[in-house]
Amino acid sequence: MTPFGQALANCLISSRLLSIRQDGLERAVRFNFTRKSGGNEERLALIFEMAGKKPEFIALDADDKILLAQSYSTLDDRAARAILPGLAYEPPPVPEKLVPHGLTIGHITEIIRYKPVDKALFDAVGGISPMLAREVARAGNDGPRALLDALKNLLGRLDSGDFAPRIYDTEKGPVLAAFPMVQFGDASFREFPSMNEAAEAFYSEDEARREFQSARANLVRKIKAELAGAHRKAVAIEADINKAENAEHCRLCGQTLMASLKQVPEGAERVLLTDYETGDTVEIKLDPKLSAVRNAEEYFKKVKKARSGEKLLRGRLEAARAEIEGLEARLNTAEEAGEDSELFPKLPDKIAPGARKPARNALPEFPSFITSDGYTVFIGKNAKMNDLLTFKAASPMDLWLHAQGYRGSHVVVRNPARRPDIPLATILQAAEAAAYYSEGKKDGAVPVDYTFVKYVRKMKDGPPGAVIFTGNKTVFVEPKRR
Repeated sequence: MTPFGQALANCLISSRLLSIRQDGLERAVRFNFTRKSGGNEERLALIFEMAGKKPEFIALDADDKILLAQSYSTLDDRAARAILPGLAYEPPPVPEKLVPHGLTIGHITEIIRYKPVDKALFDAVGGISPMLAREVARAGNDGPRALLDALKNLLGRLDSGDFAPRIYDTEKGPVLAAFPMVQFGDASFREFPSMNEAAEAFYSEDEARREFQSARANLVRKIKAELAGAHRKAVAIEADINKAENAEHCRLCGQTLMASLKQVPEGAERVLLTDYETGDTVEIKLDPKLSAVRNAEEYFKKVKKARSGEKLLRGRLEAARAEIEGLEARLNTAEEAGEDSELFPKLPDKIAPGARKPARNALPEFPSFITSDGYTVFIGKNAKMNDLLTFKAASPMDLWLHAQGYRGSHVVVRNPARRPDIPLATILQAAEAAAYYSEGKKDGAVPVDYTFVKYVRKMKDGPPGAVIFTGNKTVFVEPKRR
């Protein structure tokens, strides 16, 4: 929970909702509460403003003074009102627009004179959203009288509560609507018994889509980083190969030095000698601290090192290029992946009318297997799953296992009969899994601690999955995948 959410919860604790009110066509809702305070009834209010760039929650006391707000602002050139604790609450400024119930043909004729109909309606008429403005424009495209009739028809349905909630599946994505919409033509739609159910389905699915898009963006970013690293590695290997290809020059320098030892001055940093194979003059760099023979030996060492490493380098370069090709393919797949891609967790199916949204805190499906004694063993695959498995899914008498001294999975053996003596074969098989799903999986024998879940508790201020435990025993097992 965010700090504001916690503060709001503290403000409204033990309160009772009295009423909900919306004034006129304002995009603000007032929730009135009451609570006991020192034996007296205390009134509170929560304002939810849906105007502006982002929604705003503001809590008020009995005198409509601000207790706290989601965001604060002072009165300046950019803010039309101040939102600070202790100040009297002022509603957001209302744009000067026509009241839709009082529109006449004259009004309609005037406001659509210089702009497209939908934009003109949205700009000039209060309480009209862009989608409703487009709907009126489409339904009443035969002139001002038809526009006014179409608008009055929509207002009549609003006033009488004659809703037909639905979600349209359009080419641009799902759209939540309170009535049938001409503008969406033959697009398929799902009807719902109430606006609450339609809104819950719409925003649940929208949240899942956003999570998918975030997961895809994170994956693309990760692959691009890996690809950049692979390119840098390939460039470095190519540079090393170029150095290795310089072995021929080192061989020539070494041989020329050995053939002309008497012509090399002592302490020289470079020398010009004749290559007796070609007759060309060769400039050779020298270490002035070494003799001519030692300089020649150093050149021969470079030749040996370069030739022995070149084959290895070319193998590494081939592997690096294969890695780049694989990453480019993965990147292309990730960028084009749709919501049904196996790269990402499957999105929940569209919520049917009347169906309930899955619980937000539902536990994940843990990998599992059955031991030879018939016990079910569950495995946490990451820190968050470890936390959920041990402290949410497991029962106190379930057996808990973890590789000793290694980071790895929490493993839990279900013990529905609450037996204090789980068979040794089951313990060993679960321990083999705990060893395999740990950083010790490549070791020959891994110590695995085990104890009952009731003796395991979270480490104070520790990260997810960090625990301390007592009453444990230890077995040494060979890691095995289960």
